[in-house]
Amino acid sequence: MIVLPDIGLLMSCSYDKNLIVWKYHEERELARLERSEELRCMDYLKSLKTLFVGTNDKIILTIPLEEILHGTGDSKYAYNKDD
Repeated sequence: MIVLPDIGLLMSCSYDKNLIVWKYHEERELARLERSEELRCMDYLKSLKTLFVGTNDKIILTIPLEEILHGTGDSKYAYNKDD
């Protein structure tokens, strides 16, 4: 789980392959992005405004915050165990 207090977001991911973004001050779900991979962990790099999500397949996804907030959820592989 990641909390971004400066913009009021809480993000969670899980093995059910969902990345969920909450607007916690409004107590509502803002976005739900379903992935094809089981999601394991995540971190946010504020300087890049990018979320890094680790999968159970030992892959790291990078998802720009802008794409999460606009519902596209496009991701790129930062690391792939097969590279």
